[in-house]
Amino acid sequence: SSPRPVPAPPASGVHEALAPQGAAPAPIDALSRAALRELDRRLFAYVRRRVPGDEIAREIVQKTWVAAVAGQARFSGRSSVSTWVHGILRRKLADHYRERREERALLEDELVVPARQGDTFDARQRLQRVASALEALPMRERRAVEGCVLEMGERTELAEELGVNTGHLRCLLFRGRARLRAA
Repeated sequence: SSPRPVPAPPASGVHEALAPQGAAPAPIDALSRAALRELDRRLFAYVRRRVPGDEIAREIVQKTWVAAVAGQARFSGRSSVSTWVHGILRRKLADHYRERREERALLEDELVVPARQGDTFDARQRLQRVASALEALPMRERRAVEGCVLEMGERTELAEELGVNTGHLRCLLFRGRARLRAA
């Protein structure tokens, strides 16, 4: 049996096919492909100036587009589509920073036990164990933990320094953190 042909998407846009009959076209569908590409380029440039790597910037822009497409029905038309999408982008960027701050706080809690009254000796001992464990890590894992966690450096630069891609850097960081937790 031969495969059934896939129907072509509507000429005016995918999202219009999902809209109720008689509804106004979705704001993103109203833009030309060239305008969408230009807006995407501007969104990426805006985010790229504010985050440490292309990968993270692409992820934030992608989340922005997903939110914009999902929320088109709420677009009131009081501003341009570009202004509306940039507003979504700024909120996604704030979410990214918030998540990153929470990750750092969790990691700091794992690496250093805060000293409470009467616990300073225990905290000092734990800090010494972590420092010793850090020294015992394989060189690349140690450098990944030092660069990303302690120095809060840019991951793309650190990956280049270590001669690995950012995905491999994440693996090194994961392994290093796991060994520190076990110490």
